[in-house]
Amino acid sequence: MKSPIPNLSLLWRILLSTSIAITILFAAMGWILQDQFLRLASFGFQEEVRAGFQAYDSLWKARADQLASVGQVLSRMPDVRAAFGTGDPPSTILPPKSGTKSLNPERCSWSPTPADESSPPLDLSPAARS
Repeated sequence: MKSPIPNLSLLWRILLSTSIAITILFAAMGWILQDQFLRLASFGFQEEVRAGFQAYDSLWKARADQLASVGQVLSRMPDVRAAFGTGDPPSTILPPKSGTKSLNPERCSWSPTPADESSPPLDLSPAARS
């Protein structure tokens, strides 16, 4: 039976087998290093995203606390309480004119406040502006 490799000198056979072995070794090391770098980069990215979400969440919690404290301050102010309690013109909601789109009162949580006879409601419709 004839060998698939032609008759090469011993030196060329050693050189060829060593070259193949070193190439396989470098390929395996390259694959291992690439896999390791990919894992490290993925882990670092996940940690950065997690930290970013925590910062974003704490920002929204601080904003909610700030809005709650502003709401409490506003609810204790006598001017604001008087404006919402008496039907002053800026706080009165006008019923829609006929032929215009309106909110469905059954789907809303507000109800119109009747205006005082001493102060008529403020009409903000485009027809009243002209």
